[in-house]
Amino acid sequence: MLALVVQLSFAQGKVITGVVTETGTGEALPGVNIVVKGTNTGATTDFDGKYTIKADKGQTLEFSYVGYNTVTKKVGDSNVINVQLKEGSKLEQVVVTALGIKREEKTLSYAAQQVKQKELNVTHNDNIKTAIAGKVAGVQINGQAGSKLGKSGKIRIRGAISLTSDDDPLYVLDGVPIDNPNDIDMDNIASVDVLKGPTATALYGQRAASGVVVLQSIKAKKGAFSVELGTAVTMDKVAYLPKYQNEYGQGYDGEDSFVTFNPGTIYPSFVYPTYWLGGEFTNQRYLYKWNNYADESWGPKFDGEDYMPWYAWWPDSPYYGQTAKYVAQPNNVKDFFNTGVYNKSNVAISGGGDKFTARFAYSRLNVNGIIPSTDMSKNYVNSNFSYDITPKLKVTLGMNLTYSKIHGDFNDDYGNQTTGSFNSWFGRQLDTKKMRELKD
Repeated sequence: MLALVVQLSFAQGKVITGVVTETGTGEALPGVNIVVKGTNTGATTDFDGKYTIKADKGQTLEFSYVGYNTVTKKVGDSNVINVQLKEGSKLEQVVVTALGIKREEKTLSYAAQQVKQKELNVTHNDNIKTAIAGKVAGVQINGQAGSKLGKSGKIRIRGAISLTSDDDPLYVLDGVPIDNPNDIDMDNIASVDVLKGPTATALYGQRAASGVVVLQSIKAKKGAFSVELGTAVTMDKVAYLPKYQNEYGQGYDGEDSFVTFNPGTIYPSFVYPTYWLGGEFTNQRYLYKWNNYADESWGPKFDGEDYMPWYAWWPDSPYYGQTAKYVAQPNNVKDFFNTGVYNKSNVAISGGGDKFTARFAYSRLNVNGIIPSTDMSKNYVNSNFSYDITPKLKVTLGMNLTYSKIHGDFNDDYGNQTTGSFNSWFGRQLDTKKMRELKD
């Protein structure tokens, strides 16, 4: 007799339960994804961080959550597996959308891009617009001239450009729309999210027709205390200037702009001040009448010969009665501008307990402008406080104050453009260094 015995064994899945919390705070994490590695079996934690899943002994559970490092646990004899997740680099995939809601970037139905704190403050920018320049795709920066202190131009977001308006995007700091983005201290910003397109900005209504820039302040961490000190100095130089002609000097009448000083030939001697009659000026050429006050350079051609310049006619001048060579000053526009200096210092104190966090920051910005006799001082105060009333209810308070003072401000319209004046209303023989020396 032949007997064939076949034994079939089936693995029996066991029920695994547990709680997923955050490392350090112990707070429950709802919505954590748990997957049995290599299978389609999965589960999600509830509002209390609890989960239930079936798995066999020896299989591996993978715990993943947006903004946290993924953790794997091997199923053993125990039916309870509690896990703690630590914040990690995956936070870079999260963007802040309307009303401060955090979403994973790949789940959005519209274009959004985030710039993190490290990228924002590479050069300690003093405004949001220059801080994100070149870091966000589809964003065009229409910059303001560096000579205009306290201003930063405008930005244009792709898909939010209008033929009938020239508005800036809506700026939102910690969920609150703000009127003047120049009042934001970039050293206190943790991230900037640029939302593009009408779908992204729908929750903000008509104010967001030109796009939305969402900013998040740096927050304190629970169970930690820190004091931060920082200082930065940056320089500002004029990068580009037009090319100027250096063949003709100041005047209206070409070669006839020059006449020779001989009292009695054009006007009687008594019409001149007596200190001009001592002989120093006799037979010396000078720019005659209105040519000496001309705004343009339609005067004589430069010849390198002696003439009596404007600063040689006054007895209290150190150059009284001295001639100068009639030559062009190729760098006179460049020499007009100073080297701008930005000096910024800041201090921040932050800390937190089991249920609360608090942070206070103060920054001071001092700027010496590239235009002589212009400067700006700006003070920033930023603070935020949060308290967990219950595990699901949190109260948050924030304050952002800015006080600035500008000396030497000007309207940069047609009549006051600095380089515009140089381009059209400036003598090419004027020595800017002499003007600096004799301004007082």
